[in-house]
Parts: sequence; structure tokens; C-alpha cells
Amino acid sequence: MAKRKSPYSRGSKLIKSRTIATPYGSKVTDIKKGSMYDESDKRFTMRPVNSSNVKEVGYKRDDNTLRVKFKSGDSYDYFHVPEKLHRQMMGSQSKGKFLNENIKKNYVYAKV
Repeated sequence: MAKRKSPYSRGSKLIKSRTIATPYGSKVTDIKKGSMYDESDKRFTMRPVNSSNVKEVGYKRDDNTLRVKFKSGDSYDYFHVPEKLHRQMMGSQSKGKFLNENIKKNYVYAKV
């Protein structure tokens, strides 16, 4: 599959990534460390959650980005997620199930 530029940019800085096609549309993957979506981004307030798979969840209101850190250590950003969905996820009994059923299939995401 050919590499394409991600449509996500801030100012003149374009995030370099690979885009792959899935049954649910294109997904952005493999964002490099040091990009504006690096896990060290301090604009997220990560909150620990009670889940068998999810360790922490954060949300950035200025661009509607949901960050999920899994117990495996991997973190993913989900772009353009409405704040209402973030609140629903935080109030759900199963964070992982909510993420799989309502967010992963419907929003572009990237591993950070």
C-alpha cells in the first residue's frame, strides 16, 4: 500500500504517518515520537480508569482528541471524538467495550 500524508496538521507542521484502509475507512497509524501527538504531550489530563484493558483516558477539548493508554503500555489518539462520547465512555461500566463499539470503528486514530 502506498504511503500518503496524513490530513492532520497544525500550522505548517504536518504529521508524517502511514494511512491504511480498513472496512471502516482510512486509519492513521505509526505517528513518530517527537510529533505533536507524542505521548509526552502535556495538554492531556490522563485519568486512571477501572478496566481490565484500559489504564488511563484523557481528552483534549480544543481539538476533540481522545487519548487512551492501555495496560500493555500502548497509547492511541482518536481524533474528532465529541466530548459527549468521552463523557459516556467515562461513565460506562466497561471502558474497553464502549471503546470498541462506539469509537474505534467510527473515528480516525493513531498510535502515539
